Parts: sequence; structure tokens; C-alpha cells
Amino acid sequence: MESENDVQAGGTWIVIAAFGAWSANVPSGMIGVIASLDGVRDDVLSRSKWLVPAVEYRQLLKSDRQFVIDPAKHHRVADSVEFGIGAHVVLSSRELSERYPTKGSMPAELVEQLYALREEEIRWLASLLEVTATHLLDLDWGARAKVADLLFTRCSAQARYALLNDAHHFVRSSAVLADRALANRTNSPDSTEDRREEIAEVLKSAGFRMEYDPGAIPGEGHVLIQIESGEVVDEPDEAIARLAREWSDLTDEAEKNET
Repeated sequence: MESENDVQAGGTWIVIAAFGAWSANVPSGMIGVIASLDGVRDDVLSRSKWLVPAVEYRQLLKSDRQFVIDPAKHHRVADSVEFGIGAHVVLSSRELSERYPTKGSMPAELVEQLYALREEEIRWLASLLEVTATHLLDLDWGARAKVADLLFTRCSAQARYALLNDAHHFVRSSAVLADRALANRTNSPDSTEDRREEIAEVLKSAGFRMEYDPGAIPGEGHVLIQIESGEVVDEPDEAIARLAREWSDLTDEAEKNET
């Protein structure tokens, strides 16, 4: 007998797709969508409201395997969540846009949902320490342009390259402008200090701070401290390590300019 938590490809159960990687802070009122399989029963609907990463949903559709909801990994959605787009919709700006490839073909009510969805995606990405090229895969051109405009400094090198070489001219233009602005800020002493402060704030929000020993050899006097424990972190996550290195490099460069 199938359990309530099983989602079976082929027509019986439904899943709910969520943008990108799931987040423990997904609000119950976010733009949710029912990604229903053919033949879904109405009685199943009320007991299968789970947030599942969109990538997992796509993999499910491409296979005939049984998909099992993991309560420790997925999130049950409150009954109050509104699902009004249709019987089979998705939750990523790219997938929604690709359903209506020609200009003007998307219904007006979905255009509003698309704009709101882009904003939701940008808010989610802004909460991350680093935006990677993988994160861009679920975004339509409008959302990618927003990333280039608002989060370019938060992007990894691969993500910046992807934006600068994007297939859509508007995304490329936004990325080029952001890249030039970043280069100008990097060459300005005042902007260097601004960037150091920006990095410090991001690290602080993640529970870290940088300390500098002015008597040490340049490049070896910067340490990453975990705020809660006060201990030095020797092997931080890649995103934290990248920010720490950037802070260290900017600090060294500032000292060289002062001497």
C-alpha cells in the first residue's frame, strides 16, 4: 500500500516544486505551485502539499522511479497556500517563461505572477553568501538581469562569466555595466574600504569576522574568527573562504598604497 508520503511518477501523486534549493525559511505564502502529475486524485491533494526543489521535480518527471518525501529534507506547506495558476505549473521564472515563448502570449495574470516570482528569486539569492552559475539555471532573462544589476558582486567567477556571456542581450548589458562599475570601485581607495566593510557585514551575518595583525607578514596576518566561539576557522566553506581572501587582499593592497 502506498504511504501518504510517497510521490509516484506516472499519474497518482503530486509534488510541489520550489525554486532552486529548498530553504528552511520558505514562507507559507510564497508563490507556490502544484506540479501535478496526470490523474491526480483530489483527495490526495490535501495531504501531499510539500515543498520540493524544482530540480528534483524535473528529475522525477524524467524517470519512472518512486519519489519519497523526506520530512527532514522537504517542507510541508500550510493549507492556506494559494494555488491558482493551473493544474500543472512550475515554480521558477525560467520554466514559467518558457511555457509562453512568444511576446504577448502569456496571460496578464501570469505576467504579474512572473514579476513577483522574479522578486522572490532575487530575495532568496540575496540571502546567500554566493550566487553560483548553477543558481542561474532556474532564472529567466528578467531574473538574470536583476542578478547582474543587484547581485553581481555576490556572484562567483563562473556566474559572472555566465552573465557577461548570456544569450540575452539585456542580461549581457546589465552584466557589462555591473562589471565596469566593479572595476571602477576596485581602483578607488574609497571604494576599496567600502568593499571591505561590505564583506565584513556579510561575514558578520554568517557568524564570522576578520582580524588583522599589523605586525605580521602581509598576507599572513589575517585570520577568520567564529564570533560565537572566538576561535580561528582554518577550513571555512568555499564561499566564506573566498570572501575572507578578498578582504585580506584588499587590506594588503590598502596598506601598500599607504606606504
